[in-house]
Amino acid sequence: MSLRLRDSGDLPLAGQALIYPGVGGSRTFPSTQEFDGLILTLSGMKVFWAAYTGGRDLDDDPYAAPLSAPSLAGLPPALVLLGGCDLLRDEGRAYATRLRDEGVAVDEVCYPGQPHGFVNFELPAAEPAFEHIGTWIRGVLD
Repeated sequence: MSLRLRDSGDLPLAGQALIYPGVGGSRTFPSTQEFDGLILTLSGMKVFWAAYTGGRDLDDDPYAAPLSAPSLAGLPPALVLLGGCDLLRDEGRAYATRLRDEGVAVDEVCYPGQPHGFVNFELPAAEPAFEHIGTWIRGVLD
């Protein structure tokens, strides 16, 4: 969404709050293997990706897989919230690193020991995560 809006020039965003983002398409990262089967599975992720893409090969489409974008410069500030035991952890870290390297302000927060979905499942670490998200959003909107 952020890339589309940047490229169209129609609507500037104040920020992007990303909670364990999937931004790499069907690519795998070390955490994909490390945490396979903890809430999510690699085979499940393949099913989700196929459903999202309608079976099309969109791994190189930056609007579907933002890590494949030639440039992330000019995107709004980002909060990248990660679970320490999430299949998507390293993917989110790679995105945060690229954003930072391309001049985007990034607040990257990793909650140790937390699996994918910990915010949605309202695990104990969700409360401080919600507080951080709220504080961050208020900050970018001020």
